[in-house]
Amino acid sequence: MYRDAGADGLFAPGLVDADAIRTLVARCGLPLNLMVRPQLQDLAALQAWGVRRISTGSALAESMYGRLAAQVSAFLHEDATSLPDPQAMGYGAVNGLFAASDHG
Repeated sequence: MYRDAGADGLFAPGLVDADAIRTLVARCGLPLNLMVRPQLQDLAALQAWGVRRISTGSALAESMYGRLAAQVSAFLHEDATSLPDPQAMGYGAVNGLFAASDHG
C-alpha cells in the first residue's frame, strides 16, 4: 500500500526480529530503514539481509542524557568537585562543531 501510494522507502522503527526483518525486505518492494535498538543485529548482518538505512532516532540523545544524569548525580551526592570524563570535549572542540564549513 505504501509503495502504491508513492512511498520510496519504508521505515519500521521498532522492528528488531531477524526473521521479520528478512521477510519485510523480501516482500515490501521498498528500501527498508530501521532504527537503532539494543536488540537489533549488527550492521553487517542487516546489510546482508537488504536493509538499506539505519537511523539513530533518539538513541544518541538518550545515551548523552543518561551520561549527563549520572554525572549530575555524582556531582550532587558525592564529595567531589570535578566531573572527570575521558570522552569529554574541550571548549575548542565543541566550538569547532559550530564553525562555518565549506559545505554550503
